[in-house]
Amino acid sequence: MDQNFSLMAQSRANYYTAGSPVQFVRVELLKGDVTGEVAVCLTFKNVGTEPLTGFIIHFKCKDASGQILCEDDFYYEQLNVQPGELFGADDAVFVSDTPVSSVEIEQDRAFLNGRGVDLRNYKRVRLQAPRVLPGSIARTLQTRTNNKMLTCVPQDTENGWFCACGAFHPNEEAVSVCSECGGDRAYIKATLTRILEEARQAAEQQQREINAVANGVDPAAAQAAQAAATAAAAQAAISQEPTAQFTPPAPAQEPEEEDEDDEATNAEMDRVRRYVPKGHLFADEEDEEDEHTRMFDDEEEESDDDEEPRRGRYADDDDARNYPFTFRRAGEMRTHYAMIGMAYVAEEYPLYYDAVNEKGLCIAGLNFVGNAACQSETDGKDNISVFELIPWLLGQCADLNEVRALLAKLNLVDIPFNAQLPTAKLHWLITDRTGSITVEAVADGLHVYENPVEVLTNNPPFPQQMAMLANYRALSPRTPKNTFAPGVDLPELSRGMGGIGLPGDLSSMSRFVKVAFTRGNSKSADDEMSSVSQFFHILGSVEQQRGCCELDNGKYEITLYTSCCNADTGVYYYTTYDNNQITAVSMHHEDLDGVALVHYPIIQKQNIFCQN
Repeated sequence: MDQNFSLMAQSRANYYTAGSPVQFVRVELLKGDVTGEVAVCLTFKNVGTEPLTGFIIHFKCKDASGQILCEDDFYYEQLNVQPGELFGADDAVFVSDTPVSSVEIEQDRAFLNGRGVDLRNYKRVRLQAPRVLPGSIARTLQTRTNNKMLTCVPQDTENGWFCACGAFHPNEEAVSVCSECGGDRAYIKATLTRILEEARQAAEQQQREINAVANGVDPAAAQAAQAAATAAAAQAAISQEPTAQFTPPAPAQEPEEEDEDDEATNAEMDRVRRYVPKGHLFADEEDEEDEHTRMFDDEEEESDDDEEPRRGRYADDDDARNYPFTFRRAGEMRTHYAMIGMAYVAEEYPLYYDAVNEKGLCIAGLNFVGNAACQSETDGKDNISVFELIPWLLGQCADLNEVRALLAKLNLVDIPFNAQLPTAKLHWLITDRTGSITVEAVADGLHVYENPVEVLTNNPPFPQQMAMLANYRALSPRTPKNTFAPGVDLPELSRGMGGIGLPGDLSSMSRFVKVAFTRGNSKSADDEMSSVSQFFHILGSVEQQRGCCELDNGKYEITLYTSCCNADTGVYYYTTYDNNQITAVSMHHEDLDGVALVHYPIIQKQNIFCQN
């Protein structure tokens, strides 16, 4: 039976085999237009100095649940691949009627002019994803170089170099012209340096004019920055440090009142988002930086160094509308609302801690150990596991009314993701523009509570948390009147005495009270930056510092990350324990009609802006 295959998803390799004459370039999934079968095609490149006449790989394809669909060897025979040439894209190594979620590749043997080279002991090296250029900078670079493929920051690493098209060239290849886009390495860098210099000068000139107007000074009298220094800084950022990646300096403090067009222009120039290829299909190796870092948005214990790391990665995830979610007992959701959030990605499946969909519906899961309980599977109900709940709701629901309707049919069951990731003990805060609810699955079933304070911590159950708030009804942000002894002169010893009695310890109960008080009384301007800043101040009032909450095993509970999202714009903001600079990821900067799971590595290293 003849049928045509069309591209479903593709991804560049996120590692290369050091010292090998063959580089793994990308994987593609093609879908048949008649049977719907999925063909897995792999692309390789000869990066050696001799013609490649044969090549053997060992591959493993898995589905969304981590089950191996196929594990086999594949032989590329009767080749005549010259140095620098690509091969393999026209050969399907596996055809499946089940969706493929991850592909693992190991190089076995290469034949150079008939001479065999054993590659089984060659080490694979993880590649950091290149960063995407802001749209305006990328378009200018494409125009000046007449190359529409340039979208990334070119950079050098100890293992090779990335072209601005995103292609990686290992040291073994020893080339200065990209084999994928045809761009010259030095010319692209020099052109980008000039563009960055011009953009920097334009931004500085704009800022000088704003400052001059604000200070009543003729804009022409303001001193210009030295172009040479700007150019040198830009050139150093993209080419000097072998293992560094380009990060633009933090923007200067913006004036409180700024034209919206100017603000958008500045944001575009300052934004550099990490590149993650569409259709990222690779099962990750253990990442040393991620091995012992669990990410929760509330209190969580640190891990010992000798614990077995879990396979996967921590990331900001953006699920396109056509990324297929497979549920263990509820079938497959092939189309759904796009969503973005914080997740632990295992086997190319996002295990969300919190997320928001394109309709502005938000969900966060928090630890509920000791009270959370699942039920046995029940006919006539939607049997959903704990790790599936967030995508199951966000994929189908636009608001709380639709959530309530689905929850009425929900039966939360204990199906772990895999043997290394058992079922988490959680309860959930679910919010839209109209309000919030709390969802708790306990021994006697599923409970849905209206949440008027719109906050949640951990134990005890939500009704007890709300009941305890009555103990603090007399607290106020205002200076209290003397009702203790009106006839006695009792002076105000300090500001803030209206909050005397507000808990300050790190227990879940006390943090619930404090964050409810802080949120209920906080004031913020109406603009985006003020609201985001105020949000992080609110949650900062209850964050956990390392060393202040010691556990029996010598570990400590800390606030590993804090996050929020603008439900209208789909911009997700987060900070981590070691990096309190706010990072933003926009859902709408991705292709929401795609089939790919797009994820960004968490920026955990502190980024300090040096002002002089």
